[in-house]
Amino acid sequence: MLDKTKYFLKISIFFNLIFLMAFSFWLFKKINHSLARTINTTPQQHQTQTPRRNAYQTNYYYSKMEEFKNLPTSKDDIILLGDSLTDQGEWHELLKNINVKNRGISGDTTDGVLNRLDQIIAGQPKIFFILIGANDFWWEKKSIAELLQNYKLILDTLKQKAPNTKVYVQSLLPVNNTNFDVALDNSTLSEFNQQLEQLVKDYPYQYINLYPHFLNKENQLSLQYTTDGVHLSVFGYLVWKNQIEKYINE
Repeated sequence: MLDKTKYFLKISIFFNLIFLMAFSFWLFKKINHSLARTINTTPQQHQTQTPRRNAYQTNYYYSKMEEFKNLPTSKDDIILLGDSLTDQGEWHELLKNINVKNRGISGDTTDGVLNRLDQIIAGQPKIFFILIGANDFWWEKKSIAELLQNYKLILDTLKQKAPNTKVYVQSLLPVNNTNFDVALDNSTLSEFNQQLEQLVKDYPYQYINLYPHFLNKENQLSLQYTTDGVHLSVFGYLVWKNQIEKYINE
């Protein structure tokens, strides 16, 4: 009888241990899941509430800067400078010119351009195209006046430090926030472009108005030219190429 009691006692202890281990594992997973949700959501909520200045400062930005620093330069260089719109273009193939160099960095802003401008123009390039500013509006919530002030600093630097370089200032492109969730407004972009065009008149440079060539009948970035309402499809890059290649071949 005693042996039988010990047997059932051991069985009871065994199943109690199994239950305790299962409960501990469930509790551990629940706590970790709650912590993960807190970690993953807090930065995103903070970013929405408080736009981060100098949003260009990413690992990708500094990696590209290091890459550009170690590439050869020439006075025959044709530089395309900008953000992801420039970065994602296969400009060497599009423009069929061995001197074309892509100096776009995804996520870049006018502050980022100012930070790396001396590096880009150190080789005194022959031609310089610039298109920058969408991320200033999107990620940093800059005003038109703030963006124009940075453009003035960029153009002043080019005029002083690269006096023999031909400079082409390109308008910002429209977006499509009818078909996509895009936190930019074409009325702001259009107003900025108009003021940018006036600013460029104070310099020996040329303004290229790309904006209207990408619009559909609803004054939105045409669906055939975009992949997400902001970035361009191959057909969008062909439109862009057609607007600037004549300046390269002058």
